[in-house]
Amino acid sequence: MKSEKRGCKDKIHDIIVASSEIITNAYLHSKGGVHVTAAWMGEEFEIQVWDESEYKPKRVAPRNRGEGGGYGCEILDILCDDWGSRGRKAGAGKIVYARFNCLEFINCD
Repeated sequence: MKSEKRGCKDKIHDIIVASSEIITNAYLHSKGGVHVTAAWMGEEFEIQVWDESEYKPKRVAPRNRGEGGGYGCEILDILCDDWGSRGRKAGAGKIVYARFNCLEFINCD
């Protein structure tokens, strides 16, 4: 989880980049369609991406990273206040979610 205070523009960029990371991975690794939801939940903004793949995000050892990827979990660690994955309650596949504390964003001029 992030503990540092950041400006409103930084938070918007964090949400855009993290969302792109999650959606792109779902598209690359899924067997079927990709579904995206986004919602305000109190002071938090949450994006959820679900697909039919059983493949869950996993950390890649630094020695195995490269031009083809392997940085996703670390990107999400840096940009999101909370993120993770879980199986779907109904049907196959998984949900990857990212949450952002947006209190300072809500009160931003």
